[in-house]
Amino acid sequence: MSNRKQCLLYAVDAGYTVDRKGIVTSPTGYIPKVYPTSTGYDCFGIQNRTLGLRGKVTVHRLQAYTKFGDLIFQKGIQVRHLNNDKQDNSWENISIGSPRQNAFDTPADVRQQRSMAGGRKQRKLSDKQFERFMEDRRKGMSLNKLAKKYKMAKSTAYYILSGKTYIDM
Repeated sequence: MSNRKQCLLYAVDAGYTVDRKGIVTSPTGYIPKVYPTSTGYDCFGIQNRTLGLRGKVTVHRLQAYTKFGDLIFQKGIQVRHLNNDKQDNSWENISIGSPRQNAFDTPADVRQQRSMAGGRKQRKLSDKQFERFMEDRRKGMSLNKLAKKYKMAKSTAYYILSGKTYIDM
């Protein structure tokens, strides 16, 4: 069993709860310090020295466990923030679903921006090289010669020329 799952189940067994607004309460009524993980999800720390258990419990997963039980542990199931706000852990905003459903909780324009940013990181040509590439083509350079000059596969050169890549240029 993963540490993440162990910590969550321990928190539930120990009596930690999360209300409909997404506020966590300890078994003694104390509201633990909640802080964001490196990926932006709210969490709180938990430990049990007797069990040798120490880790973080994310609030959205505690809310999902409260709402859906062991279903959140099924293979291929992810906890979703329906409004795409990682810090809105309210009952109405938390659901479970497939990775595809989870991805589509992000607005289309944001998904496209992320995709374009990822594509730019993998580009073979800088903006300046792209301009030279297109200028060489306008001057009549063949696909084979372009590919050779710019040290790329012919298929890459073809995709650039056909507008399948570098579409934002």
